[in-house]
Amino acid sequence: MTATLAALLLLAPMPHPNLFYDAGDIARMKARLDRFEWAREAFASVQQTADAWVNTTAEPPLQQGGWSHDYACPADGARLTFRLDSPHRHRCPACGQEWEGPTFDATWVSHRHGDFLDAARNLALTWQIGGERRYGLAAARIVDWYAQHYAEFPEGRGPVGKGRVQSQSLTEASWLIGILDAADLAWDCFTPAQQQRLEQQLLRPGEAQCWKYYQGGIHNITCWHNAMSSCVGYFLGDPALIAKGRAGKIGLEQQLAQGVLPDGMWFERSLGYHNYTLSALSSHVEAARRHGDPLHQDPRLLRMVTLPLRLAFPNLVAPSLNDMGYSNGLPAAAPLERALAWTGDPQLAAALRLLYASGVKRGGQVTWQYGEDLPAGDAWQPPGSENLSGTGLAVLRQGQGAAALCAMLEYGEHGGGHGHPDKLQLLLYGHGQVLLPDPGTAGYGSPIHSEWFKTTAAHNTVVVNHASQKATTGKLRHFDPAAGRAVAVSDAAYPGFHLERAVQLLPDGLQDDFTVSGQTVVDLDWFARAPGKLTVNLPLEPLSEQPANKTYARLADLRGALSDQPIVATWTLAKPAGARLEVTMRAEPGTQVAVARAPGVPGQAWDTLRLRRTTAATVFSATWRRLPAAP
Repeated sequence: MTATLAALLLLAPMPHPNLFYDAGDIARMKARLDRFEWAREAFASVQQTADAWVNTTAEPPLQQGGWSHDYACPADGARLTFRLDSPHRHRCPACGQEWEGPTFDATWVSHRHGDFLDAARNLALTWQIGGERRYGLAAARIVDWYAQHYAEFPEGRGPVGKGRVQSQSLTEASWLIGILDAADLAWDCFTPAQQQRLEQQLLRPGEAQCWKYYQGGIHNITCWHNAMSSCVGYFLGDPALIAKGRAGKIGLEQQLAQGVLPDGMWFERSLGYHNYTLSALSSHVEAARRHGDPLHQDPRLLRMVTLPLRLAFPNLVAPSLNDMGYSNGLPAAAPLERALAWTGDPQLAAALRLLYASGVKRGGQVTWQYGEDLPAGDAWQPPGSENLSGTGLAVLRQGQGAAALCAMLEYGEHGGGHGHPDKLQLLLYGHGQVLLPDPGTAGYGSPIHSEWFKTTAAHNTVVVNHASQKATTGKLRHFDPAAGRAVAVSDAAYPGFHLERAVQLLPDGLQDDFTVSGQTVVDLDWFARAPGKLTVNLPLEPLSEQPANKTYARLADLRGALSDQPIVATWTLAKPAGARLEVTMRAEPGTQVAVARAPGVPGQAWDTLRLRRTTAATVFSATWRRLPAAP
């Protein structure tokens, strides 16, 4: 393979740009400006940024950027707001509190380096499209500044490897890919001395720095390191660097072979990391494609591209599984636009027509580069009930439009370091929205990440003896899509306890039976939360209890009661106004009902229901119903 790559690179040198764009791309992008309003809007956005930077004399901060996950509110986990004029005071948009300290300041610096990188890329692309050399010269000036000063940045503190401009090598690798993009587009505006400096003082030292402390495996992080090395190799004409990112035990080929699960989900089972990994893989294979290596045709990439739609609820929103910032937005169209240009697959065209008909606005830089008139064809066929074995979700669907109902039972493998202890959690969709969501997570630097979002109590499942589950893989015992029924089990989440959850779609709801069997009498807590005002069918009194741990301390304003009768709990929703989600729990003597305010999704507190039984074995038998507004 190395010999083949070397032979390709012995051909006549390719003119720049040749990494993520080529002359044909630029010509087609210019032509689209005459044909499509969305192309003109995309170029206007690029040029607006370029115009704001073309005459600036500002220089990047000669300080290292911090870790993006530190830029989260310690109180509620919401992402802090970057303000250019406030490098030392950082505001939470949810609670309004401002935070200070060197950790937050370092992340502000990271944002600022991102500003300069975005400016360089937009300046370089504006030069290619409009032909005004001053834009290309401004892009070259920014890139050359980093080449001149790269060695002056200290090594970072991680947490993944050690960068220089950025704290960790993961962020440094993706930043270097952006630098390559800007340099490739603006290459003719660099002097020979600047071109040499770019290679010798930034690209080669930066590539080596990224690998210096990072011992890769099958992981999203390795995919970014691989993509960076190969892209540097393509840019410099270095077959060894190209092979470094592609071959070997952790190269691109093994990442695809071992990291992509059968249904197309990346093995970390987080759609956030799935899309993040896909971005790295797309950069890698796009550079390879332009140098004659058809890696973009790998069918596993196509499965990755379409997975968000196959995983989605009826409103096309996909669940925020594992370590992922909570999202209730539609899937991005950009990966589909790029893959359609690569393959011409009519399935992708149908998916794009569906997204655009659902309210996604066509446009953006990727669409400007690749998009054409979408061909007519068959409509996208939304999936029915199915077992996504790689993702580890049994998905039950029925009805269409406003009548659509969907339940997801999670049982799959943990997901490595980005997994959550959430076996047998229930996700539910109705009333045109996700009613019982997976809350995702907050920034890792915020205490609420480990104290709440990465715990079992934050998910719609059962907690045994106040503790989170062990990292484990459950099993789907029964799945009948025609009957709308699924049964999943776990025997390792809590040693000594068997967990089994059976769900069955009803005409307008769901039967949900959660069996817990053990030999030790402990507290068994059944949790659920939804985005609405919660009421129950019995009087509640303030509940005073000593929190068992930091997770249970997050349950605020506890009110409760004991009940031997069936328990009816109802969340009244804001949209549709007055619509309700009701759950009726079958009677069991000694059941404690507790209602609390607890983190729902980052930055928000939701009404949370906890039903507790102190026993060794029980069945939480619940019937869920979606109801219209009360008369």
